[in-house]
Amino acid sequence: MHCKAMKRWLSGMLLFALVLAFGAPASAHLLYTVQDNNYTSTSVGKVVGNTTTILANNVGGNWGQVIFPFKRGTADRVAVTLYPNTNPYYPGDEVRIYNPASFNWSSPESTITHARLKNVRALVFMGGHPYGIGYDCTPFAFAYSEDPVRKSAKVARWNHMGGTSYWPDNLYTHLFQYEAPSGYTANGEGLATHDSFVYALFTSHTGNYPNFVYSPNKLVKLNAELGQVGAIDLNGKNTDGGIPGAYCQDSGTLYLTSWGGNQPASSNWHPESRVEKVNLSGMSTQTLVTGQQMRNSDAMWKHHFTAITLHGNTAYVQASTWNQIGPGATPSGEVRVYSCSISSLNTLSQTLPVKTIPITGAWRLGMVQDGTYLWVAAGDSLYRYALPVTASSVATVFGPGGTSLYGNISAFAAIPSLRGVSAAQAAMDEPVQTMAAKDEKDGGSGCDAGFGWLLLLAVVPVALRRRG
Repeated sequence: MHCKAMKRWLSGMLLFALVLAFGAPASAHLLYTVQDNNYTSTSVGKVVGNTTTILANNVGGNWGQVIFPFKRGTADRVAVTLYPNTNPYYPGDEVRIYNPASFNWSSPESTITHARLKNVRALVFMGGHPYGIGYDCTPFAFAYSEDPVRKSAKVARWNHMGGTSYWPDNLYTHLFQYEAPSGYTANGEGLATHDSFVYALFTSHTGNYPNFVYSPNKLVKLNAELGQVGAIDLNGKNTDGGIPGAYCQDSGTLYLTSWGGNQPASSNWHPESRVEKVNLSGMSTQTLVTGQQMRNSDAMWKHHFTAITLHGNTAYVQASTWNQIGPGATPSGEVRVYSCSISSLNTLSQTLPVKTIPITGAWRLGMVQDGTYLWVAAGDSLYRYALPVTASSVATVFGPGGTSLYGNISAFAAIPSLRGVSAAQAAMDEPVQTMAAKDEKDGGSGCDAGFGWLLLLAVVPVALRRRG
């Protein structure tokens, strides 16, 4: 049996060489982070086809990460934010920038931080500048003079210094500080750009965890220098920018989901949970559907809208609910996915879900699409569906019960530029994973591990010469 696994591995080496020669594309491309059961030991991984690979282990950021693809000129890059920063003297998050086409992820291409931004919820890039928004106010010394009680939230800008270097822009002029309503604490949750403006999304809460009380979200329009040029109160309360797909943008329209109040940890329900859309140029908002409207149509399910993504003219909406939890019981619930035309989002309450996914234990939510697949986070797993998604669609599962992610799913994002190079790696990784699983089961010694590399060294130069 060990020989069979070795043959598969050697076949993979040959396929790897051929892919290098002919550049075959892969069929799926997702970057993700995972953590252990204590929300520590964060690792960065990728999905290519049906293969998962850990790219970098123990990168930091034990409580929160967010992944953002962007362009630096014509080059594709991806930023991974890590919270908290391990440096006690500089509390801003560490943001690592990687080349998604690289084979080597042991160290980032560059690392940036900003003393004013803690728990970075979003990054956008406009005019060559990265802009970030922090969920929390940093306790950095000079921040006390700006916000002694630390109840504000900030947007800041970096300068591109050339090459791979970024540096915080003027710490005093290129900075926007949002003040919450009296008695409330502000949190930054999202960013968008349109027509040379940056749009910053803020929430505000009062009270104590877990019984926070929220005021309506605020959307602030900023110019490139982060001066305020407009603001509106939204209808929704508590949009969680840490959920992939909590909001999405279609040109000048921003679609947002919101919990309607604090995130429940039981079967409690907020009928004000909603999906709304914002006209960014006109700074006006319209509610499309609420949890109460869904409840009126389906009294058996309590809808909290948690993610929305668009593919062509189709909108996919994620909703979640907790089941009633008894003393000592394991938390459980369900995630639903709805599909409708974008123009009929206001009649979503008349639509049946295309998917209902039961979940237990972990509570990761979110949803993104990459043009080929819809990726749905539900509990401790990722479910991948080929687009368009219908009631008969069958998921490929990543996580417990499917292909291992090597940890508990945390952040994830579709990265189109993983596709080209990663196909070659997939050719090598899948046989290696097969062999590793076999060794784990049988206790194989792996004594022939070097042979395939000798073969690879013999084959690759031939393949590369064919390209030249």
